[in-house]
Amino acid sequence: AANKLKVVLHNMPAGDWDIVAFDTRSGARRWTYQAAGGDGPGLFLGAADDDTVYAGSVTGRVYAIAATSGRLRWMTRLEDKPVVSVFAPELAGSRIVVGYSVYDNPNTGGLAALDAASGRVAWKTAFPAPAERWRHTNRAGGPVVAGDLVFGSAGDGNIYAFDLATGAMRWTLPRLTGPFASYITATDLDHRALVRAGRLLVAGSATGKLVAYDIETRALTWEHDAGSWGSTSFTLAADDRYVYVPFLGGFIMALDVTTGEER
Repeated sequence: AANKLKVVLHNMPAGDWDIVAFDTRSGARRWTYQAAGGDGPGLFLGAADDDTVYAGSVTGRVYAIAATSGRLRWMTRLEDKPVVSVFAPELAGSRIVVGYSVYDNPNTGGLAALDAASGRVAWKTAFPAPAERWRHTNRAGGPVVAGDLVFGSAGDGNIYAFDLATGAMRWTLPRLTGPFASYITATDLDHRALVRAGRLLVAGSATGKLVAYDIETRALTWEHDAGSWGSTSFTLAADDRYVYVPFLGGFIMALDVTTGEER
């Protein structure tokens, strides 16, 4: 977060979902931000710079908190539906982008972009409605920003690329098809965590299968079926050498970013 502050999330098992800041040199607690109404912004703590910490919430609101003081800069309600989650924001220049889910029957969701300074909503685009009305299209992964695109995955297993400036949908990567090594083989209800690894967009799956797509050409670059380890978790990470994949069963795996081979 700020130069001398470390902002952390208190996990839900600890019974605290506020945002807490500590001095990185002394470890002293500097401030705690508690949202009104029990929003729990710490659960969806997102991007930060030296001035501002951004977070989502479990009530459809997006928060910007001053990094040095812990005071609220702005709060924007993205959705007015009764049960909505806005997930961890990502910085994209002068904007932040978020994924959101509306819990209904069926669940729906999409991506949105807000002005980082004011909280004004620049655009909000829902994932396309499926032909089968019962399929869920809640946010299941992302957002991931790559150049002029922002990616998000829907609960029906499809991955969408939106124009970062306008929110218009640019193209789609379809849900996975088998065979799979996992005992989970249905992909019409999936969580596909996303991460950018250089020129690649890497996606996980509840089936345990990981795939990497070239962002420019949309071509499938590699795939790795780790289904014997179970479902991939809700967050992936990557650097210039490896893609790091946690699994819901408690394992973690490193894959070669170029080939997808287990390292």
